[in-house]
Amino acid sequence: MEAMEKRIFFIFALLFVFAFNLFTQTEDLPKTPPENPEVIPISEIYEGMEGVGYTVIHGTNVEPFKVKVLSILKKRWHNSDAILIQCEGLNLDHSGTVAGMSGSPIYFDGKIAGALAFGWNYAKDPIAGVTPIEEMYKLYEDTNAKSPALGFADNNSLQTPLIFSGISSKAFDEYSSSFKKSGFYPMQTGGSISDTNQATKFLFGDSVAIVLADGDVSMAGIGTVSHTDNEKFLLFGHSMWSKGRLRAPVSRAYINHIVASVDSSFKLGAAYSNYLGYTVYDGVFGVSGVYGEVPENTMVPVKLEIEDQTFLTRDYNFRVLNDPTYFSDILSMAIYSAISSTAGGEEEGVFSISYEIETDYFEEPYKVNDRILAYSSTDAFKSAIEQLISPIDFFIYNNFNRVGIKSVKLSIKRNNLEYAFLNDITLVEPRAVAGETIHLRVGLTPYGKEKQYIDIPVKLPVNLKTDVYSIYAANEYIYNYAEQLFMPNKYEIRSLDDVMRIYGNSYDDSSLRVWLYSSSRGVQIGKDLYPTLPPSRYGIMAKNATSDKAAVITAVDGKYEMPCSTLGLIKLDIIIEGARKYENR
Repeated sequence: MEAMEKRIFFIFALLFVFAFNLFTQTEDLPKTPPENPEVIPISEIYEGMEGVGYTVIHGTNVEPFKVKVLSILKKRWHNSDAILIQCEGLNLDHSGTVAGMSGSPIYFDGKIAGALAFGWNYAKDPIAGVTPIEEMYKLYEDTNAKSPALGFADNNSLQTPLIFSGISSKAFDEYSSSFKKSGFYPMQTGGSISDTNQATKFLFGDSVAIVLADGDVSMAGIGTVSHTDNEKFLLFGHSMWSKGRLRAPVSRAYINHIVASVDSSFKLGAAYSNYLGYTVYDGVFGVSGVYGEVPENTMVPVKLEIEDQTFLTRDYNFRVLNDPTYFSDILSMAIYSAISSTAGGEEEGVFSISYEIETDYFEEPYKVNDRILAYSSTDAFKSAIEQLISPIDFFIYNNFNRVGIKSVKLSIKRNNLEYAFLNDITLVEPRAVAGETIHLRVGLTPYGKEKQYIDIPVKLPVNLKTDVYSIYAANEYIYNYAEQLFMPNKYEIRSLDDVMRIYGNSYDDSSLRVWLYSSSRGVQIGKDLYPTLPPSRYGIMAKNATSDKAAVITAVDGKYEMPCSTLGLIKLDIIIEGARKYENR
């Protein structure tokens, strides 16, 4: 019995010591970081030196954690040294370094040394790297528009948690990978929160959110404040996405929890809707910003109206960061999300989309009316959305004139179900001869009905030589897209007026276009097409040609009105016999 009591006492003693150690890990550390700290140069930092870092692990409370210097990494990046540390406390021995801790200020002897900025996935211990604060201070003076090099050569910079709200799971799954490429850690969480009683300035170690979208659709990257004074602040300790000059709203972030992961632990949180300032520069060693009102036109308002399954209209109102890097991606994802959510469990559907873009360059808004968009194959659906809003990329990326996008309005309606899918195509005649009329038998299936067949007469060009040709048939919009692929020079943008000329056209989805494609080479000089040339002529003209494959697509004159809107693309390979006078060219 006495032995049992001693064993129990020994166990309680061990638990007490363990609990005491956990408690005193942070109990003997300064609770708050010093204001206006002096800088400790990296030359005064040595192995075994102990210090303290600050970050938020829950809510908005800045808490200390213990750090110990393991080594100095010489010439870590851009000829700058870095400090290798081991962290202790705040349960970091369990989670390891955490995505979202980027920027956590690190102090030795009450002086600031730098910001926690990088670590290693799958590491068993909370080992991290620190960017020297001297390098970060340079960001205050750097407003260079040129994008910097990537933050770290070996991609060990901590990922930036990118929180999504208002996006369907399908849209998130399809588009989140594009953000991973820039070092983000995408995740779906709740929306932004509001607190009008917040302080108007950040604290050292505060959790912070850089906003890419707000409103019914929201996105923000979470990090930590490394340094601040009454006018400006520094974040992250590494680049957000190597942007260079960057104007984006910045707010405090609320941290719900730290999710421990074998791969990479991360902070789960939400952005506050009360903006304290905005970023200025996204550089190699961090992000700089200033306090104050966010400049006008930093965020572009988007209004999206969509008919749901009961044909009732639902509105989405949100704003997107006026920056070309992700503007189209965010807008595409919002369209995908709205349609996939409205379609519910349906595997396919057809929607009619209209939109207008108001700019500060054109007097009238750029408009697209009643573009048919099929919701079926995921890849095709994404591609169709990209094509739908492609003019936006020309506006924000063009090299001719600065075009500011002031607003975007979209209207998405369910089609009235009067559409048909093109299924197949066959040739009625036993042979096809250049210059003669052939008849194509097109099979199509109207929505909810049985398959039907229609015959379409096609007048073949006379100047063809005997060869294998591919005959394609699709609606006007798909034909236009095919022209862009096969004859890119015809769609070369030489001015902003070309954008309006080429992409401002309306296309009739019930008009069927037929065209020929040959593997023989043609040329295009300027906007003039030469689809089939004898070798002697081709050799002379190709010297000045802008493309050796530009003119191999030959449209057949005429449009063929279908009984309803058509979707799909069909192809037929046939041998066309050339007219005799063209055979020996």
